[in-house]
Amino acid sequence: ATSGTTPAGTYPITITGSPLNKTTSFNLVVNQQTLTISSFTVTPNSGTAPLNNVNLDATIGGNALGTVNYYFYCNWTGSGSADQVFSNVTQTSKSIKCDYATGGTKTARVRVERGSAPSAEATQQVTVSWPTLTLSCSVSPSATTVGNTVTWTATVTGGSGTHTYSWSGDDLSGATASVQKQYTSPGGKNGQ
Repeated sequence: ATSGTTPAGTYPITITGSPLNKTTSFNLVVNQQTLTISSFTVTPNSGTAPLNNVNLDATIGGNALGTVNYYFYCNWTGSGSADQVFSNVTQTSKSIKCDYATGGTKTARVRVERGSAPSAEATQQVTVSWPTLTLSCSVSPSATTVGNTVTWTATVTGGSGTHTYSWSGDDLSGATASVQKQYTSPGGKNGQ
């Protein structure tokens, strides 16, 4: 008998029986086990960050025998540990959920092992967009008297990376999200 881990090859078999002392010889051919990923889907495969609960679903095929090991990677970069592993399971389909906090193109990957078959793997791209950059500014208090301090504040949402600031206006400058100013003359003042 062969098992799920018997290497592929040709095995000569000789059977000798008694009491008739008959001998029969033949070759037993063990074919290479195959393992394929018949389906690997990512749903949804695009969206705006944070893109949460993305479903990675893998289904295997082939004639390999034995239990299955699944290795799922939410964002494969060429190295590193799997985000989730299912070891020695009998299911021919498995899925996980992934969250993507940042924008960019991500590579979802699954690798599977079963019996003596070579491992199989598949990848899919996930496109994550950064949220639209929005900016607003305000001043507090919006009405005051000469010599009092007012605070100009910029509020930024979306975009990517680190934001930089550059204030301008009526005698106004600064490079932080919030700047303070004391005006020495009356009248309306602009800031941006």
